[in-house]
Amino acid sequence: MNGTNSTTLGDKNLSSTGKYAVELKIDNFADIPIGSHSSNQSGVYTLGYSFYGIKNGNLKYGGFVWIVNSDDAKTKTVYISFSDLGAGINYGKEFDIGYNTANNYRIGLYLDQDAKQIGINLNGVDKGYINNTPLSDLATQISFLMFGLLGGYPTLLTGTYQPTETLIFDSNQMTLNYSSNTKDICGNKI
Repeated sequence: MNGTNSTTLGDKNLSSTGKYAVELKIDNFADIPIGSHSSNQSGVYTLGYSFYGIKNGNLKYGGFVWIVNSDDAKTKTVYISFSDLGAGINYGKEFDIGYNTANNYRIGLYLDQDAKQIGINLNGVDKGYINNTPLSDLATQISFLMFGLLGGYPTLLTGTYQPTETLIFDSNQMTLNYSSNTKDICGNKI
Protein backbone atom coordinates (compact mmCIF):
# COMPACT_ATOMS: atom_id res chain seq x y z
CA MET A 1 0.00 0.00 0.00
CA ASN A 2 1.47 3.31 -1.05
CA GLY A 3 0.43 6.63 0.41
CA THR A 4 1.33 10.18 -0.55
CA ASN A 5 -0.19 13.16 1.20
CA SER A 6 -3.67 11.92 2.14
CA THR A 7 -4.14 9.67 -0.91
CA THR A 8 -3.78 5.91 -0.58
CA LEU A 9 -2.89 3.81 -3.62
CA GLY A 10 -3.50 0.07 -3.86
CA ASP A 11 -1.22 -2.58 -5.31
CA LYS A 12 -3.75 -4.04 -7.78
CA ASN A 13 -6.85 -2.69 -9.52
CA LEU A 14 -10.16 -4.55 -9.16
CA SER A 15 -13.18 -4.65 -11.44
CA SER A 16 -16.51 -3.68 -9.90
CA THR A 17 -17.92 -7.14 -10.71
CA GLY A 18 -16.95 -10.75 -10.09
CA LYS A 19 -14.92 -12.47 -7.39
CA TYR A 20 -11.22 -12.25 -6.61
CA ALA A 21 -9.24 -14.73 -4.51
CA VAL A 22 -5.86 -15.05 -2.82
CA GLU A 23 -4.49 -18.00 -0.89
CA LEU A 24 -2.24 -18.15 2.14
CA LYS A 25 -0.27 -21.40 2.32
CA ILE A 26 1.30 -22.38 5.63
CA ASP A 27 4.41 -24.06 4.24
CA ASN A 28 5.64 -25.20 7.63
CA PHE A 29 3.77 -25.08 10.94
CA ALA A 30 7.07 -25.89 12.70
CA ASP A 31 5.31 -27.54 15.64
CA ILE A 32 7.43 -28.50 18.61
CA PRO A 33 6.95 -32.26 19.11
CA ILE A 34 4.95 -33.21 22.18
CA GLY A 35 7.26 -34.00 25.08
CA SER A 36 10.30 -32.33 23.53
CA HIS A 37 10.50 -29.66 26.19
CA SER A 38 9.20 -28.79 29.59
CA SER A 39 9.13 -25.22 30.76
CA ASN A 40 6.73 -22.46 31.58
CA GLN A 41 7.43 -20.75 28.25
CA SER A 42 4.76 -20.95 25.59
CA GLY A 43 5.72 -21.55 21.99
CA VAL A 44 3.29 -19.33 20.12
CA TYR A 45 3.46 -17.80 16.67
CA THR A 46 1.19 -15.90 14.35
CA LEU A 47 1.41 -15.93 10.55
CA GLY A 48 -0.78 -14.09 8.10
CA TYR A 49 -1.39 -10.90 6.20
CA SER A 50 -3.39 -7.72 6.25
CA PHE A 51 -5.51 -6.54 3.33
CA TYR A 52 -6.82 -3.11 2.40
CA GLY A 53 -9.65 -2.18 0.02
CA ILE A 54 -9.23 1.27 -1.54
CA LYS A 55 -11.41 3.47 -3.77
CA ASN A 56 -10.52 6.93 -5.12
CA GLY A 57 -7.54 7.12 -2.80
CA ASN A 58 -9.61 6.39 0.31
CA LEU A 59 -9.45 3.30 2.50
CA LYS A 60 -12.85 1.53 2.40
CA TYR A 61 -12.05 -1.57 4.44
CA GLY A 62 -9.09 -3.18 6.07
CA GLY A 63 -8.49 -6.44 7.83
CA PHE A 64 -6.35 -9.43 8.71
CA VAL A 65 -6.19 -13.14 7.97
CA TRP A 66 -3.96 -14.96 10.39
CA ILE A 67 -3.31 -18.29 12.05
CA VAL A 68 -2.20 -18.60 15.65
CA ASN A 69 -0.32 -21.73 16.63
CA SER A 70 0.28 -22.53 20.29
CA ASP A 71 2.66 -25.38 20.92
CA ASP A 72 2.06 -24.96 24.64
CA ALA A 73 -1.75 -25.33 24.42
CA LYS A 74 -1.54 -27.63 21.35
CA THR A 75 -4.05 -25.50 19.41
CA LYS A 76 -4.25 -23.85 16.00
CA THR A 77 -6.82 -21.17 15.20
CA VAL A 78 -7.53 -19.30 11.95
CA TYR A 79 -8.83 -15.75 12.38
CA ILE A 80 -10.30 -13.31 9.89
CA SER A 81 -11.17 -9.81 10.98
CA PHE A 82 -11.95 -6.66 9.01
CA SER A 83 -13.60 -3.27 9.35
CA ASP A 84 -16.00 -1.60 6.94
CA LEU A 85 -14.82 1.96 7.50
CA GLY A 86 -17.77 3.61 5.74
CA ALA A 87 -20.34 1.83 7.91
CA GLY A 88 -18.23 1.72 11.06
CA ILE A 89 -18.82 -2.04 11.41
CA ASN A 90 -16.28 -4.67 12.42
CA TYR A 91 -16.57 -8.30 11.29
CA GLY A 92 -14.68 -11.33 12.42
CA LYS A 93 -14.72 -15.09 12.81
CA GLU A 94 -12.38 -17.69 14.18
CA PHE A 95 -12.03 -21.32 13.19
CA ASP A 96 -10.23 -23.97 15.21
CA ILE A 97 -8.27 -26.46 13.14
CA GLY A 98 -6.60 -29.62 14.37
CA TYR A 99 -3.25 -29.17 16.08
CA ASN A 100 -1.90 -32.05 13.98
CA THR A 101 -2.94 -30.35 10.72
CA ALA A 102 -0.35 -31.09 8.05
CA ASN A 103 1.96 -28.49 6.51
CA ASN A 104 0.82 -26.79 3.27
CA TYR A 105 -2.53 -25.86 4.81
CA ARG A 106 -4.31 -23.22 2.70
CA ILE A 107 -6.55 -20.33 3.65
CA GLY A 108 -8.41 -18.79 0.70
CA LEU A 109 -9.84 -15.29 0.96
CA TYR A 110 -12.31 -14.19 -1.70
CA LEU A 111 -13.72 -10.75 -2.38
CA ASP A 112 -17.17 -10.86 -3.97
CA GLN A 113 -17.58 -7.52 -5.74
CA ASP A 114 -21.17 -8.33 -6.81
CA ALA A 115 -22.41 -9.12 -3.28
CA LYS A 116 -19.98 -6.67 -1.58
CA GLN A 117 -18.95 -9.46 0.77
CA ILE A 118 -15.76 -11.20 1.85
CA GLY A 119 -15.56 -14.98 2.28
CA ILE A 120 -13.09 -17.59 3.42
CA ASN A 121 -12.15 -21.09 2.26
CA LEU A 122 -10.25 -23.27 4.72
CA ASN A 123 -8.18 -25.94 3.01
CA GLY A 124 -10.94 -26.65 0.47
CA VAL A 125 -13.98 -26.11 2.71
CA ASP A 126 -15.86 -22.92 1.81
CA LYS A 127 -16.92 -21.35 5.12
CA GLY A 128 -18.94 -18.65 3.33
CA TYR A 129 -19.11 -14.93 3.85
CA ILE A 130 -17.76 -13.29 6.98
CA ASN A 131 -19.91 -10.15 6.76
CA ASN A 132 -23.64 -10.80 6.96
CA THR A 133 -24.48 -7.46 5.33
CA PRO A 134 -22.91 -5.96 2.20
CA LEU A 135 -19.97 -3.60 2.60
CA SER A 136 -20.88 0.07 2.37
CA ASP A 137 -18.74 0.56 -0.74
CA LEU A 138 -16.72 -1.46 -3.26
CA ALA A 139 -12.96 -1.31 -3.45
CA THR A 140 -11.37 -0.56 -6.82
CA GLN A 141 -7.87 -1.37 -5.57
CA ILE A 142 -6.47 -3.89 -3.10
CA SER A 143 -3.22 -4.10 -1.13
CA PHE A 144 -1.64 -6.84 0.99
CA LEU A 145 1.02 -6.88 3.68
CA MET A 146 2.41 -10.15 5.09
CA PHE A 147 3.45 -10.53 8.73
CA GLY A 148 4.77 -13.09 11.15
CA LEU A 149 5.29 -12.98 14.90
CA LEU A 150 7.19 -15.58 16.85
CA GLY A 151 7.85 -15.79 20.53
CA GLY A 152 8.23 -17.82 23.64
CA TYR A 153 10.21 -20.77 22.28
CA PRO A 154 12.71 -22.17 24.76
CA THR A 155 16.24 -21.37 23.61
CA LEU A 156 17.70 -24.78 24.48
CA LEU A 157 15.59 -26.81 22.03
CA THR A 158 17.49 -28.71 19.38
CA GLY A 159 16.37 -28.16 15.82
CA THR A 160 14.91 -25.13 14.14
CA TYR A 161 11.32 -24.08 14.70
CA GLN A 162 10.77 -21.48 12.02
CA PRO A 163 7.22 -21.38 10.65
CA THR A 164 6.96 -20.25 7.03
CA GLU A 165 4.16 -19.02 4.78
CA THR A 166 3.51 -18.11 1.14
CA LEU A 167 0.88 -15.65 -0.07
CA ILE A 168 -0.36 -16.83 -3.47
CA PHE A 169 -1.75 -14.41 -6.07
CA ASP A 170 -1.27 -16.51 -9.23
CA SER A 171 -4.22 -18.68 -10.33
CA ASN A 172 -1.78 -21.33 -11.62
CA GLN A 173 -0.59 -21.92 -8.05
CA MET A 174 -4.00 -21.89 -6.36
CA THR A 175 -5.44 -25.26 -5.40
CA LEU A 176 -8.72 -24.46 -3.60
CA ASN A 177 -12.09 -24.50 -5.37
CA TYR A 178 -14.00 -21.26 -5.89
CA SER A 179 -17.17 -20.38 -7.82
CA SER A 180 -16.85 -20.34 -11.60
CA ASN A 181 -16.43 -16.57 -12.04
CA THR A 182 -13.57 -16.22 -9.52
CA LYS A 183 -10.27 -14.68 -10.67
CA ASP A 184 -6.91 -14.18 -9.07
CA ILE A 185 -5.92 -10.64 -8.10
CA CYS A 186 -4.34 -10.15 -11.54
CA GLY A 187 -7.68 -10.91 -13.23
CA ASN A 188 -6.87 -14.44 -14.45
CA LYS A 189 -9.67 -16.99 -14.16
CA ILE A 190 -9.05 -19.68 -11.57
